[in-house]
Amino acid sequence: MKDRRSPVSYWPEGHDKVQAEPIFALRTWADIGYLRMLGIPLMEGRFFNRRDRLGSTQVVMINEEAARRFWPGESPLGKTIVDDRKQDPDAAGMTVVGVVGDVRTNGLRQAPQPMVYEAALQVRGRQGWLLIKSARSAVSLLPDIVGRLRAVDPDLRTYAQQYYRFDHLVRDSIWRLNYSMLLLVGLAGLALLVSSVGIYGVLSYTVRQRTREIGLRLALGADRSHVMNTILRQGISVAIAGVVIGGAAAAALSRYLSSLVHEVQPLDWLTLVFVSGIMLAAALLASYQPAAKAARMDPMTALRHE
Repeated sequence: MKDRRSPVSYWPEGHDKVQAEPIFALRTWADIGYLRMLGIPLMEGRFFNRRDRLGSTQVVMINEEAARRFWPGESPLGKTIVDDRKQDPDAAGMTVVGVVGDVRTNGLRQAPQPMVYEAALQVRGRQGWLLIKSARSAVSLLPDIVGRLRAVDPDLRTYAQQYYRFDHLVRDSIWRLNYSMLLLVGLAGLALLVSSVGIYGVLSYTVRQRTREIGLRLALGADRSHVMNTILRQGISVAIAGVVIGGAAAAALSRYLSSLVHEVQPLDWLTLVFVSGIMLAAALLASYQPAAKAARMDPMTALRHE
């Protein structure tokens, strides 16, 4: 059970309340199994347990970003934080018992925010969400779950019964990024196709224009493989020039392009080499047919060509 995340300012232990400012973090309540069920890893300390309830020492868990903000370079375990909304400057703090991994609450492109998880069993009058991990549809489980909860507590009030699948939530959070990547991939494929067709067309036209020259060379004893390699080199040289110019442009624009994708280095040499190899392979395939046609040319027919 947890509530919606809300922004709260905290005073970490050791901060000067006269000269310093409170530190902002997102607050949420979590019960014993909440973090484990979501797969949020424990980095240090422990998870909440059944001893963390009303009447016991108030405890919290924080994420790694909050630990860096509250106590940079120090272990947060055993230290305390105070909710800035409490007017009493001497109010008892909440003890940090665990540190968990960062979670991107605002989408993949936003940096992780500081998070403070307060123990749900130590809070009265919580209005929260029930999280269920099941292979079955949540719709079919809702009536039985509500019935069992009311059997435990007849006064329990339930509000709008809606359900959200986590895979759908993730999909909805990245759909813009997915469509952007699909668009870029489609445009890249189209550019590869157009460039291949262009190389093929230029070489085919060149072979037609040089038909008499090629026929004369063959008639004088030129090796057919030499003729074929000459045409292939012509096509590959154009492709290499394009790869060099395109690679330089990609390197210059890499920092801008890195903002369109998630956690990609501004200049990825492995990707650049891989794409360059694809371009050269496409150019080789596009050059092969005109080169093979030139090598198979009949000298006498070529010499009579107008």
